[in-house]
Amino acid sequence: MGHENYGGRILVFFRYLVPALGDGRIFYPYAPRILWQGNMGRSKVRPKVVKILKGQGTGLLTDDEIAQKAQTEMQALSNFLGTKKFFMGDRLSSIDATMYSFLVGGINSKWTHPACQAVKDHQNLLEYTERMRAEFWGSCGK
Repeated sequence: MGHENYGGRILVFFRYLVPALGDGRIFYPYAPRILWQGNMGRSKVRPKVVKILKGQGTGLLTDDEIAQKAQTEMQALSNFLGTKKFFMGDRLSSIDATMYSFLVGGINSKWTHPACQAVKDHQNLLEYTERMRAEFWGSCGK
């Protein structure tokens, strides 16, 4: 897909390094609040994830660099999907479950970062996520 495959790391970056999102509720709105308060969410998990992200480089990127990498990744995904029904062709595969979960987070997010907009800029990715939602969740997925 993308030449550096930053997609998943960008998602983790936003979950743990963006201060306004640091409590995780924008990503996990139905999780018990206790997970994002006190020692569990902030003082135990976050420092470890931040260290890992900085160690592999994503945690050192600027906001503009993150947005550019997201745009590059989404363009690569859009090109790869093309006009196919699923990522590997006409038949569903495990990659589709993974890709759906990454893409739908950007599409349905209440957050207005350019990384989320990067997904929305590709009509075939929007159609793909709608097709997956309709196939597996029907009307309850809206």
